[in-house]
Amino acid sequence: MFSTFSASSYLDFVHQLKHPSSSILLPYVVQIPQPLLDSWARLSIDVAMSLMHQPYWQPSSCVPAEHSFPDFMSIDWAITGSGDDPKLQLIEAQAYPSVFHYCLEAERHCGQATVLQNRPLEERATIFRRLFLGDVAEKTSILLVQSHQGQTTGFDMELAGRDVPVISLDQLRYTNKRWYYPADGRFLPVERVYNRVIFINLDARQRQCMQSLLADSSIQWLNHPSWFERISKASLQQFPHPNNPPTRPCTLPGPADLTQWVLKTVDSFSGRGIILHPSVQDLKLASAGSFLQRRVQYTPCIQPPSPAAQLHCAEIRFLLLCTGQAFLPITNLLRVSKQGMISQSMKAPTEHEGASIAIGV
Repeated sequence: MFSTFSASSYLDFVHQLKHPSSSILLPYVVQIPQPLLDSWARLSIDVAMSLMHQPYWQPSSCVPAEHSFPDFMSIDWAITGSGDDPKLQLIEAQAYPSVFHYCLEAERHCGQATVLQNRPLEERATIFRRLFLGDVAEKTSILLVQSHQGQTTGFDMELAGRDVPVISLDQLRYTNKRWYYPADGRFLPVERVYNRVIFINLDARQRQCMQSLLADSSIQWLNHPSWFERISKASLQQFPHPNNPPTRPCTLPGPADLTQWVLKTVDSFSGRGIILHPSVQDLKLASAGSFLQRRVQYTPCIQPPSPAAQLHCAEIRFLLLCTGQAFLPITNLLRVSKQGMISQSMKAPTEHEGASIAIGV
């Protein structure tokens, strides 16, 4: 069982976030034994490196030669096993950045000194910031999003926006063979893009805009959009790792007992591509590349601050970045729910359900 901890500095930090999506953030952090947290981080690195040696989901997707490794990798685990012997089961992996800004700031305000694999917070934050800002003048760097509306991780964008402007595709302008973004009543040239756009979610006009941006050789990319097409949850199909639950193609007639499986589609993300209780009709309608993964049995292991509250289940995401051709764990995101059906419970969380971080103790 893992306990929770709430410092006044952390509560102030969460309350100061203005974006509506911050309502999902819990008023506490979760304490996990440091050796266990470090071992989970090592396991995440092992999965990330193993995925790099697997056939890519869409090998034809175009990634420039200088992007031989993705800049980021996010590895998601369900916490299973017994309360005294917690285990991890792999439920998601994607070559895409997650909420680094929130998680690092949460560590900074959690009221305790934090380390991960012997690296203190400031060392990890400096490594991330160096990659995030790059060597291009800040005024020519942008964080690119599909839209400012409906951002489920808007609280992270709010924090990132303190360093670089957060710009949507609709705000960009193309003039004299250059791309520009609005800033203080004028337009400045785009030279570097920290990409938070996922190509599969774009409409035709937005895709055309992204293709034009990618064709501009003067623009430097952090998180090239093609990496998400190469490594995402689709990569878990037949991925030979002992912590990866069995998978099978989403074909009829399907398994005899569908209640033991979840359906994962590859044409959406952020929990929207999971059907927790699939039917035969869902199998018929599933998009190409969809697959079934054996249902994970979550273990209630988080004790909320209220002693009367029942133990909750959790998923933990390790946020990795690439240095050279190696992955480095920078921080983590913990999502807590009553029954472990995270993608469902996050849509309408009840008390004690939401997102936070885990810290080692």
